[in-house]
Amino acid sequence: SLQLGEGVLGLPTTAANVLGEGEWDHRFELGYGLGHTTTLGASLAQTYVDDRLRQYAQGRLLQSVGPLFLQGVGVKDLDQGWAASLSGQTLIGRESVFLGWSEFSDYRSNTNEGYGDLQRRLEARWSGAVQKSGRNLLGYRFKWLREDAPAELNLRRNFWDLYLSTNLGRVSVSHDLRYLRESGSASREELLGFLRLAGYLAQTRVSGEMEYDVTGGQGVRSLGMVASRRFSDRITAQLTGRRSFLGTGATFLQAQVDWHLRPVRLGLRGGHDSNYGDFIGVSATTALVKSPDRGGWVISNRPLTNYGAALVQAFIDHDDDGVYGSGDQALAGIGFGRNPLWQDIRTADDGQAFLPGLTADQFVNVKIDPATIEDPFLVPTFSGMTT
Repeated sequence: SLQLGEGVLGLPTTAANVLGEGEWDHRFELGYGLGHTTTLGASLAQTYVDDRLRQYAQGRLLQSVGPLFLQGVGVKDLDQGWAASLSGQTLIGRESVFLGWSEFSDYRSNTNEGYGDLQRRLEARWSGAVQKSGRNLLGYRFKWLREDAPAELNLRRNFWDLYLSTNLGRVSVSHDLRYLRESGSASREELLGFLRLAGYLAQTRVSGEMEYDVTGGQGVRSLGMVASRRFSDRITAQLTGRRSFLGTGATFLQAQVDWHLRPVRLGLRGGHDSNYGDFIGVSATTALVKSPDRGGWVISNRPLTNYGAALVQAFIDHDDDGVYGSGDQALAGIGFGRNPLWQDIRTADDGQAFLPGLTADQFVNVKIDPATIEDPFLVPTFSGMTT
């Protein structure tokens, strides 16, 4: 988390679509730590989509009280409308509990079904893991979400979701079972399943997902695949494909290449969307952050704005005391999972790595990527940790 007097500053990110009207966005963000338990944040953003320029101002307050983390956010569309939210998260034993409330006024927002008008959103989550000998055998999460549309739309959606995940060797498997009950002007019920697999083929990380109708009315609703690879310290690439079988069907294909330069990350992407046609885009990302290891300012090519960072140490614990010491052996070239920002990060010769993208004042899941460990006998018996 941010310490007293430290801040995070984000520089603009830009993108362009050479076909159609074009799209772009950029933002300026600033975070400031009032102490070890309190952080303030603010941002200004401009987005140009569908031939319209929209401007937003946002304020944030993060407060930790022992194991309880609280967050308040307010957003104002400078043309019209506003949104506000309050959320809290804590640990009960080894399980995590989250409660959230959001209110909207004349403000279009992301919804669980896509994008549209909302008046209120309520959310509750309970997550944890079944363990044996310190190893996570099965992760689980129960989630309830309610979305209320404005009164004139007469629409309410309730979602109940059960998520389960496990690892089979170097392959992770997860499944979501979601029940939707929609009431009001358009009543409906549905039970959907989401199956996801992720693992490595050679040096390429591949993940696939399938959405299907459990009741059997529509069968398979969509299929998706993502393949990403790190070709060198500076170049990464990703290929994404999705196919929807709803209605007349839709196909989305995208290839993306990123050049990780020291001060800036440059990205080039292109592809085809059957609904909107061919597209191509460019992006540039940079951030100025406080280094957690040396305390000085660091210019990074990763989107670190609004996030914290951690210094991790990979080593062989020869004396079994759980702490890196003079008698232990540092491990270089070790990677970490559970965050896409870490896919090209490896520990240096001293066994240390800088992990960005940690959401402020929330629990973080970290695990060593077993594909980066040459000696299979050094692969940890536990899948990861929560801190």
